[in-house]
Amino acid sequence: RTRRRLTMSSSTNVAIGVPARPRHNITLPKKIACVVLALGTFVGIIIGVVALAKGQVWLRDNEQVLLTGGIKKYTANGPGVVWFNPFEYGSKIRTAYVLSELEYVRVTSSITGLITTVSGPSLYFPGAWDEVSDKHEAYQLLFHQYLKLVDGPTGKVRVLSGEQRVFPKPMETLITPVTDAVHVDDDTAALVLSKSTGQQHLVTERGLFFPGAYEEVLEARQLIRVEPHEVAITRDVQGSYTFYNGSAGSKGTAFFLQPHTELVTMQWSSDTMDGKTREVSKIDIRSQYAFFTYTVRTSDNVELVLEGTIFWEIFDVPRMIERTGDPKGDVWYHARSALIQAVSGATLEQFMSGFNDLVRSAAATDAAFYEARGVKLHGLEVTSYFCKDAKQSEVLQEIIQETTNRINALQKQRSENEVESEKLAADLTLELARQDLVKAKTDNDRVHAIAVQKSLDEVELEKLNAEIVRETARTALLARKTPNDVVVAETLGTVEGVRRALSLSRFFDELVNETILDSNERLTMYKFLSEQEAATLQLESSTRNLGSGSASLFLTPADMNVRFHAAMPSSSSATSTSAAPTSTAMMKEKEMSASLSPLGIT
Repeated sequence: RTRRRLTMSSSTNVAIGVPARPRHNITLPKKIACVVLALGTFVGIIIGVVALAKGQVWLRDNEQVLLTGGIKKYTANGPGVVWFNPFEYGSKIRTAYVLSELEYVRVTSSITGLITTVSGPSLYFPGAWDEVSDKHEAYQLLFHQYLKLVDGPTGKVRVLSGEQRVFPKPMETLITPVTDAVHVDDDTAALVLSKSTGQQHLVTERGLFFPGAYEEVLEARQLIRVEPHEVAITRDVQGSYTFYNGSAGSKGTAFFLQPHTELVTMQWSSDTMDGKTREVSKIDIRSQYAFFTYTVRTSDNVELVLEGTIFWEIFDVPRMIERTGDPKGDVWYHARSALIQAVSGATLEQFMSGFNDLVRSAAATDAAFYEARGVKLHGLEVTSYFCKDAKQSEVLQEIIQETTNRINALQKQRSENEVESEKLAADLTLELARQDLVKAKTDNDRVHAIAVQKSLDEVELEKLNAEIVRETARTALLARKTPNDVVVAETLGTVEGVRRALSLSRFFDELVNETILDSNERLTMYKFLSEQEAATLQLESSTRNLGSGSASLFLTPADMNVRFHAAMPSSSSATSTSAAPTSTAMMKEKEMSASLSPLGIT
């Protein structure tokens, strides 16, 4: 460096006209010292640059620097630049904790040991002496959910139910995870254990059940329904049985299983009797059936296989529980024993001819055995049988075929006889019915005739009564009308007499004044004219009646009462005097004939 400076100085002096300095001789130790000094200065500059670069930290928004120096710690949060002495402090960049709404962390102070909880949503920068655990999810509770937390230092338990978001306290731990509350209704109850007393109780109040801090839901118990034909049995811790009989009210019953109580479940033999069992928790007290396949041997050493059905029934459940745990198996095996014993005392021929009686007697054997177990055997029914040995089976089939043919022939004849009998019975019934019909019809005709005659008599009686009433009325009418008719007749007679007297007087006067002087002739002529007038009036009335109807009138000369007067032979005077009346009478007859001719009357 000295040489370089000297070289530069000499060149500079030459350039700017500065007089050159005199050269000196430098010893080796000095040179070494200069080199060491130059190297130290260079190293210092390098160290300063490095220290300057190491003493600053650039931080983002979510970053933090932890400065540690001896027993001291400091933190600085971003964003920005942090300067520090790299020879005194060490640095460590940490990322802040981004906590969502459902996240939290536990922070432990290494100085005080205090634990705190930081929940989101937030951007959390821990302190210099804080230790942060991993992120934890908060507990989200719905409306029907709950959880339990216990505080470590105090042991206090708290129950939290929805709807809410739960962040545990620093010293709390979860002892019951998020659990659905029990929906207590008509069909569901909650069995709860109290940890403070150790007792169990059943909650049946409707609604959502959330247990207390020191309660535990052991199970949700369903309502046990018992049909009218069923019996359910429960047993408590003392071994006592309780029977729930559905037939008590003919409507069935239902109950919840109480605490410290269990439903009695029995193991019954299966229907196939193959050694397997099935669970029975509700006992059916209706008539039941079981199929059987028994191998029996007759007294003549023919081995048969019987198949059929056992009909049985449980009538006393407490007695059954006391005596047996498998009533179906007991009935099945005891019926087999009785049937084997009954068949062993009969030959094959006897069995085939009367196996129904054998089976019936086997079913009636040892009834006390079934009664002692609370069951009743209604009967055994053999549906089929066959020989176990093939050759014997062939012989049996031939026997059965012959027996079947005989039975069919008997049955056919019996059917024909029954048909004929039914036909005769039907004919007899028909004849009896016909006889009854004739009798009934005769009785009806007699009753009808009596009724008709009675009606006619009543009608005739009514007519007679009406006639009597009418005649009575007529009598009364005549009694009242007779005096009036007499008066009217007298009046009319008087009038008619006056009229005729006046007419006769006038007639006589006129004839006297003219031609006829004889009073007898005048009287005779007056009578004739009166009779003609009366006949004319009668004819007019008859004509009027005939004209208004459709009847025909036949008249004889006697009915017409026409008289013709001829002149008597006399003297000339007499002839002259009677000519005029005769001429007059003829004129009258002509006029009358002319008046009657239009009516067709001659």
